[in-house]
Amino acid sequence: MVPTDPFPGRDPAGRALSGRTPSECRPHPSGHQRLRHRSGAQRSLAGLLGLLAVTAGGACEQATHRRGREPERSPESIRTADATSDVPSAVSSEPSPAGPNLARFQIAAGDIAFAAGRLEEAKHRYGSALSLARDTSADAEEILARNQLGVLAERLGALEDARDHYLRALELQQVAPEAVPEARLRANLGAVLARLRDFTAAEQQFAAATAALDVAHDPASAGAVYRGLGRLRLATEQRAEAISALRLAASLFERAGRADEVAATRLECGTALLAAADARGAIGELSRALQGFETATAIGRDEARAELDALLALADAYEQLKQPKYALTFLERAVERARRGADRDRRAALLERAIAAARAAGRDALAAEFERERASLPPANAPER
Repeated sequence: MVPTDPFPGRDPAGRALSGRTPSECRPHPSGHQRLRHRSGAQRSLAGLLGLLAVTAGGACEQATHRRGREPERSPESIRTADATSDVPSAVSSEPSPAGPNLARFQIAAGDIAFAAGRLEEAKHRYGSALSLARDTSADAEEILARNQLGVLAERLGALEDARDHYLRALELQQVAPEAVPEARLRANLGAVLARLRDFTAAEQQFAAATAALDVAHDPASAGAVYRGLGRLRLATEQRAEAISALRLAASLFERAGRADEVAATRLECGTALLAAADARGAIGELSRALQGFETATAIGRDEARAELDALLALADAYEQLKQPKYALTFLERAVERARRGADRDRRAALLERAIAAARAAGRDALAAEFERERASLPPANAPER
């Protein structure tokens, strides 16, 4: 789960149990999961291109066998631009490698759409993957598709649908345990149960998830479990335990080479520390989170929002320490970041805050600059160009 504000509201419990991203609980066991210092969207693109080569190569090989001649097109001739628009929507019901490969292709394409904020497209891709997997009795691919459909359903607020996808994935996991680690599936289910306020059931799932962990061989799954546990502890107002779990999750993600997850988890930890009135501890975590977002080789929409959240949380922390000069510095940086993609309403609210902070600091010229920028924004509810 990870950042307008990725977590609705400003209370820690609300922030803790919403806003999941496709890179969290990344299910794909293929090689692109292990690439270091890449965003979730980059890992999905790497996987998508690999699956495209496998799928297209298999199709060419089958065509050659049927027709007794060389294929007209090699996999290398397929352009990346076609990858997310020309995917076959159905295959023969006869089990074959093409079905699972096409299902994984659709999942990877869905991950890219999800990271870009194209949620309806992502839903269509994951749904197509699920149909392909079921038509070809590909249990592993059905688990992958259901896991991602669960994550997407959570983002859309369809919590019962998310719960049902995770439950079915767990049933199938008994016959295809290699698809998604049991610990991750149980952590995902526990997270959605917590959002449904069924804390007893959520605790049971997290207990089972931690028991199923193989930290030495899969630190990324362990990180996902402990981050989910931290969010559950926030929701049940066990803040000290939550912060400990989130710090452990960040260290596990770091061990796994998941730089994007490290930054997102440190942001959550810093926000929890800020809510606990530990501004200095919050600054340490938030500064490391911000560094992670700023040094990412590529940044998707969720990471961009998270970077803006980190800047605003740092401004909050310095205001808590009664250091308005430093708070204004981070607000200025937040305004600059918002110019590169924040929606109109968030920019307007941010500029209002920056204007007040600049005037309080005696920076009238800066306040006037922010006022001019606010006046140049399109009217509320007007379509942006």
